[in-house]
Amino acid sequence: MIRTSRKCLCLLQLSLLAACAPISGGLPEPDWKAMTLPQLAALDADELDQVLRNAHREVADAHGASSIFDAASFRGCPAPSEATALARIDAVADGLGPEEARAGLEAARAAADTITADLASGQLRDVPSVTRAHEFLTASRSEADVVVAELLGRAARDQYLRGMSSSDLLDPAPANLAVVETVYRRLMWPVVCASDAANAEWLTDILATRGWFSESGDGELAASAAWLMVQHADGFPDLQRTVLGQMAPLVESGDIPASQYAYLHDRVSLAATGRQRYGTQMYCAGPQDWRPRPLEAPEQLDRLREDAGLPPMADYAARGARFCTRAEAEDG
Repeated sequence: MIRTSRKCLCLLQLSLLAACAPISGGLPEPDWKAMTLPQLAALDADELDQVLRNAHREVADAHGASSIFDAASFRGCPAPSEATALARIDAVADGLGPEEARAGLEAARAAADTITADLASGQLRDVPSVTRAHEFLTASRSEADVVVAELLGRAARDQYLRGMSSSDLLDPAPANLAVVETVYRRLMWPVVCASDAANAEWLTDILATRGWFSESGDGELAASAAWLMVQHADGFPDLQRTVLGQMAPLVESGDIPASQYAYLHDRVSLAATGRQRYGTQMYCAGPQDWRPRPLEAPEQLDRLREDAGLPPMADYAARGARFCTRAEAEDG
């Protein structure tokens, strides 16, 4: 089983089928689980949006992530002013009918239930998208160092939450996969954010008594696991700056890859100055168009990337472009 705190384990075992928490004001709250498809199809756009907001909060509550709604300063997670927009399904805005949207929500909730059961049992599904999660979990079970075992277990959960799609979790795969996957990502995002926050707090406590994890001292998997977790700690800039300082001498000694330092340096630099050095942080400028966020020295980019063991920008951008389906904000 993934090593985790008693509190986290209890949260994982909570049912996602608890009653929706009421939202003050607004429309009465239809219980979608008790409604027939014709009744669901009769919901107007505002009623459907109300149900989606309730489902979003319900999943967050079941994972102990409800505090995310009150953390406006937590970068990358839904703040109160963004909660409604995050809960709304993109496909609904594109003109999808309520019945199809409702079927998507039902399937997405089933996927969320499934991933919760997987994490609680420690029996992770063997699919290509979560190969790294399996590597971390297997290593955690045989690791003698308690701290490193905990680190690897947390990284396994991180990669499982991020890597699993609704099609991986549902058998047979839902008919309208694009709709289901959109809803599933919306419902699970506060859970991912809560996991990131818990991991960042754990890392902060651990680093008070020891230095950063290195390949020579803790193993390649442990160093990689720690790097992934601090990469996802954008809501904890002090932690990221501290780790960046501890990583610098380890790069010089060859104890961690220079690429890990480059990725974290760009995150810290973007947060502090709005510019990055190595071009690791990208955004979708449009369909099939993946570009770096603002750069310190664009004319030196490929040389800096080569020094850090990173591929040329043209190759990196081409690799990620296939995931871009539309434009997104350059600064978000």
